[in-house]
Amino acid sequence: MTDYSISWEDVLMTARKERENFEVYSSAEQSMVIEEVEARVSENNFGTMTKVARRLLGAHIAAMMDQVSAGRGTDSSESVGSVSGTATMPVNNPTAEQNLLSTVYGRQFYEIRKSKFRPFYVG
Repeated sequence: MTDYSISWEDVLMTARKERENFEVYSSAEQSMVIEEVEARVSENNFGTMTKVARRLLGAHIAAMMDQVSAGRGTDSSESVGSVSGTATMPVNNPTAEQNLLSTVYGRQFYEIRKSKFRPFYVG
């Protein structure tokens, strides 16, 4: 059986342009990314593309860890004389698919996943 496990170095090599940002993650954060990826990308579903899919999903998750949480809008403030007000502008939460498509790594992972999963029809 082939070893499709990935390391943090694999994630860093996949996301070379973001490498500097990812190097600040603690070992606990790094482990969390690897564990999530290995749980979500099984060899049974991805076959020989397992390691590639894991590297891409790991880079996507690491990139998303550096983003503002979904649902939090832009703070807006207004002042008139000595009176001021602040409000958070609402945003729509992205769907899981939209979130996956928000990074180049997620888009590449999505294409691999799409090629591996075909609709199953009974009839």
